[in-house]
Amino acid sequence: MIEGMGIQWAGTLLGCVSALLVPLPIYFYLRGAKIREKSSFAPTFPMAHKASAASPPNEGSNSDLEKQS
Repeated sequence: MIEGMGIQWAGTLLGCVSALLVPLPIYFYLRGAKIREKSSFAPTFPMAHKASAASPPNEGSNSDLEKQS
């Protein structure tokens, strides 16, 4: 097929196909999180969910240290 088209037209076709495919990685980068949320095949990490769900410790509180003493 490429020999029949000639080098110039084959290069043009390849360039056009690649130009059409450029937005795909950008789309997946911007919308990837929403796609993974909807997917039943995307891996979930229960340890990460538990760690993010836990409330952060109070930095100024010494209540844990007082309980141990």
